[in-house]
Amino acid sequence: MENDRKFKQLLQKTRDCCPTENMDEIRRVYEFARVAFGDRKRASGKSQLDHALDVAILLIDWKMPPDIVIAGLLHDILEYTTYTEEDIAKKFGRKVARLIIGENRLDSLKYMGKERYAENLRRMFLAMADDVQVVFIKFADRVDNLRTLAGLPEEKKRRLALESLNIYAPIAGRLGMDLIRRELEDLSFKNLMPKEYGKISELVESYKKHERKNYEQVKQKIEDGAKTNGIKITAIENRIKSMYSLYRKAEAKKKNPTKIYDIAACRVIVPTVADCYTLLGIIHANWHPLPDRFKDFIAQPKPNGYRSLHTNVFCNKTIVEFQIRTIEMHQEAEYGVTAHWIYKEQRDQWQKDFVKRTAWIKELFSIQKEIKNHADFSNTIKSVKLDLFKNRIFVLTPKGDVIDLPDDATPLDYAYEIHVEIGHHYLSAKVNGEIVPMNHILHSNDAVEIIRSHDQPTVKNSWLRVVATRHAREEIKNFLSKHADDE
Repeated sequence: MENDRKFKQLLQKTRDCCPTENMDEIRRVYEFARVAFGDRKRASGKSQLDHALDVAILLIDWKMPPDIVIAGLLHDILEYTTYTEEDIAKKFGRKVARLIIGENRLDSLKYMGKERYAENLRRMFLAMADDVQVVFIKFADRVDNLRTLAGLPEEKKRRLALESLNIYAPIAGRLGMDLIRRELEDLSFKNLMPKEYGKISELVESYKKHERKNYEQVKQKIEDGAKTNGIKITAIENRIKSMYSLYRKAEAKKKNPTKIYDIAACRVIVPTVADCYTLLGIIHANWHPLPDRFKDFIAQPKPNGYRSLHTNVFCNKTIVEFQIRTIEMHQEAEYGVTAHWIYKEQRDQWQKDFVKRTAWIKELFSIQKEIKNHADFSNTIKSVKLDLFKNRIFVLTPKGDVIDLPDDATPLDYAYEIHVEIGHHYLSAKVNGEIVPMNHILHSNDAVEIIRSHDQPTVKNSWLRVVATRHAREEIKNFLSKHADDE
């Protein structure tokens, strides 16, 4: 039977990364789910147990801890059987039951109309603020749903794809889970815009056909250079960029898709950080680098933990992008902070790193505390969604710390992000050593220094037209409101 085959696959994957007791627990959970779901079918025609196994397999492939995998296997148990939360807690533990309840709350999210969308997005934010790990199960559930949309009505297909593209994929990106983000984006893109997806697919196939020889030559040069310098390359591959990112690139630059040159990146994985920099030198010695296209995310990691060296070079009349990283950096780039579960010696550090790298979710807590009803949430949802999900930049403090901001942020936004009082006492700012106006737009890798008043606050109503983040705007409004009587 198909279910038995998938269960054996799940067991093998569990054996590869988890202690024996986790395998025994997986067996126990599977037997329970098999009896509980019985012969129940989903709207797509797929059996409920088959779906549950696919969700659990995705989670184990994404390097999730056992509790999350078990909750994924049981995520539909409360909705489609007579079992209760207490039943699950007694059988499999309170944490598993809590994860299932949290994931079930996300099922109420329906991308239908502005007001309903705002209210359900509010519920999702509250669920994530309570325990962000529930969204990992939803990612897996959604990927499997997007793979099996054929039997659903067109309206529901579109809703699921829009919801995945506009909400879940950006959240995966913010959590550093690039493998998940790409799959959510590409599956959604394929269902929402099949014609455009087809054009990009043709472009990628053409690239594979015509650039294979060039890639083999590049690969050989890198391997020869690495061998000469005593570097043992762990892996080297020509990684095609996601379909959706290529589509967005074409749209943003109003290009004909056939004119996009950076369709793939040559990813090289080496044993050590020192090897990364040595290999960068080898690449730049063989091919001419493009000005301003080198990025060192090892020395200055992104706030979501991403580390790698990026460089673009001219190679055989075309542009080739290289990404250079260690195996640990690669695992983190693909799976986010959950990649630490792969390394047994790092499992005790997993929770600390997880909390640190999801610090941006404090915004969700502030929403939970500050917004009391549906109407208030509807009024603020646009700015919240923009702050959380739009493209991000990474600027540096004078001490070299990395600050994460939306891509139209100003020095005043930066000041409020550092500390409210620094924002309230803002006088001017230096960006890369030069004084800039308050409405100057910051860019990634800018070094920012705030010059502030040591006397009275300097807040003005006009500042509201300068800031881009909800946080800065709310702090300015609060200050002006409290001091209105002083004017």
